[in-house]
Amino acid sequence: MFRVLIPLRRVIPRNGGFIGGITRIQAYSTKKDKSEEMFKIKIKQKEKEAQQKLPEWTKRDETIRKRYGEWNPTHRLSRQQIQDIRNIKDKMPHMKTIELSNHFKISPEAIRRILKSNWVPSDTEEERIRLRGEKRKEESLVHKKEMINDIELARKRLTYGKSVNMGGTNVGNSGRRTGKNLRNAFSTDGKVNFDSSNSHGYYNRKSKTKAFKRKPYVENVGDIID
Repeated sequence: MFRVLIPLRRVIPRNGGFIGGITRIQAYSTKKDKSEEMFKIKIKQKEKEAQQKLPEWTKRDETIRKRYGEWNPTHRLSRQQIQDIRNIKDKMPHMKTIELSNHFKISPEAIRRILKSNWVPSDTEEERIRLRGEKRKEESLVHKKEMINDIELARKRLTYGKSVNMGGTNVGNSGRRTGKNLRNAFSTDGKVNFDSSNSHGYYNRKSKTKAFKRKPYVENVGDIID
């Protein structure tokens, strides 16, 4: 407990001054409330008892989570990469989990689970995995072809169209190419053949720019008004 002296100034109307002095003493307690401290102690005891009653597998998972973090792999590994991790660990047992995780760019918990697992796929499972991989590859190729066709169709619409609709406004395409120019500009594989020497852009004009003529000086209003 400590005491605080609070000064108070009283104003004297006649003299226009003030008289200072100690008029009140207030005491404050530095000790915490006993009921609050007892409540915190009981909470800690309950948490400790609940932690001791947990099964062993929960305690083990909690310890692993504190050590390696949450289960959140950055990306998926192929089966060949998983087998490579096991082979590296067999040949170099002194290599740590964190080193493998940094090399393969996954979490240490993922490395630990890969090394702990002893699952080996059977012949039927390997065949099913192979067929699933081929199906996924075919779907990816079909998706890429559809994207290429959509891009080619959009390019043709912009090239041959008389106007382009931009935000509800039709913009005329007066400078579109036709015939031989289109065949030269676009190859069969969809790439653009652009020759800067034959371009008719503003910066590639040769000897077609007009000579710059300096205009005569004319008085302005700023020259007259001070």
